[in-house]
Amino acid sequence: MLGLEDPIIWSGYLACILSTVLCVVYGAWHWNDEEKDDQSK
Repeated sequence: MLGLEDPIIWSGYLACILSTVLCVVYGAWHWNDEEKDDQSK
């Protein structure tokens, strides 16, 4: 089923899921941060 017998396949799925979770957590953590670099002036 979906090639899950191979550990390389399930490690790829796991890496995709973990990277998605980490990106969501990072985005939520830095959602309201003000820009440090004020390049518009």
